[in-house]
Amino acid sequence: VVALDNIQLGARIWHGRRIPVLAGEDLGADGVVGLDGLQNQRILIDFARNRLTLVEADDPELRLRGFDIVVTARRQKGELILTSALVDGVKADVVIDTGADISVGNLALQRALMQERAGYSATLHSATGQEINADIGMARQITIDAIRITSIPLAFTDSPTFAALNLQRRPALLLGIDALRLFKRIAIDFPRRRVMFALPPETP
Repeated sequence: VVALDNIQLGARIWHGRRIPVLAGEDLGADGVVGLDGLQNQRILIDFARNRLTLVEADDPELRLRGFDIVVTARRQKGELILTSALVDGVKADVVIDTGADISVGNLALQRALMQERAGYSATLHSATGQEINADIGMARQITIDAIRITSIPLAFTDSPTFAALNLQRRPALLLGIDALRLFKRIAIDFPRRRVMFALPPETP
């Protein structure tokens, strides 16, 4: 852990922060902006332009008219949790996880979907260097409010993320970048507890 006088990200500056130093081969970047730096922010992820932007409350890029679907979330330990979700008919809590390459379900979701005898397995690597084994399954359909996502691979494992969010006992899903890239744009509005989705032009 090192102490920094300040960190500047765009126009925002954080003073007097102590941050952990992680191995570059695990982190995959020079650094990661965590939830502590995003709580009062609105994040715009534009997949069409391959751009991520932190925007202010009155920024025109985050007006509701630019999005097709707006989902209200519950705030828990800094994360926004979407509670109106179904995974193949099973009610589940969903967390938007832009750092995950694949969507990850907890063991409670795996049991509810009766996918305990998965035919494939994989090893997941974390930014902090840990490895965890996972069974690979498939969700035929994930429904979040008016959103329908079909045929998404899922990795089932007892990830510490679920325990940290108190989501290990009931079905829960970390929706990874593989599913998020299906959208044109996504906005995460932490202050107003909502996630907004813009559908690709060809989407019915």
